[in-house]
Amino acid sequence: MIMEDISEIYVSGAQVIIEYLDEDGGYKRYSTRIEELDSRGLILQAPIKKRAPIRINDGQEVEIIKEEDRDAYITRVDVVSNEREEVPLIITTYPEKIEKLPRRSYFRLNVDCPLAVGGEVDIEGRVINLSGNGLMALFDEADLDYFKKGEKYILCIELPSSDMPLEFKAEAVRVMNPKKDKNRPTVAFHFPNIPESLRDEIISYLFQRQRRLIKMGIIDQKSG
Repeated sequence: MIMEDISEIYVSGAQVIIEYLDEDGGYKRYSTRIEELDSRGLILQAPIKKRAPIRINDGQEVEIIKEEDRDAYITRVDVVSNEREEVPLIITTYPEKIEKLPRRSYFRLNVDCPLAVGGEVDIEGRVINLSGNGLMALFDEADLDYFKKGEKYILCIELPSSDMPLEFKAEAVRVMNPKKDKNRPTVAFHFPNIPESLRDEIISYLFQRQRRLIKMGIIDQKSG
């Protein structure tokens, strides 16, 4: 998406969602508003929880999601600073690109599914969080050196709802090494360009799982 579109989408006062991975490899998700977009980057109101502003560590990569009727606009930026103004602010880097996706494709849920990495390696892991646009996988710590941010990999995941494993190419967008980040040995992958038939299969499984978890009382209607 061209740069001129960024200022048209991330406008002052727009309601957005800020989402990021915490130190345990889980996703944090908060609603907030854009104060402005200027040469410094995105200026966001700090999300509020229990009447206190949420602080996000400097350098933390976050996703900023702006929802519309059927689509969502998503950009990845890094937190530059937390400002304690009259209105607490979070300042991020300037968005370099925006992805436009169907809203349903970034609905994510915690799961537990086998995963294998294709190619000339024998690496297996577990998918612990999944959406129609990406996943988080848990690996043995010894296998983490194989993964490099920005590199693409062939992934094969097994969903309980599918007769055959799903195979597709995905980009590693974050590698979390316990020795450096105090996180679990996990890798976040992004796959916006997989065949729509595979994306539909993933999303169908997620909604099926969500309905089952709601029925069991494990999550409520607003969870996901």
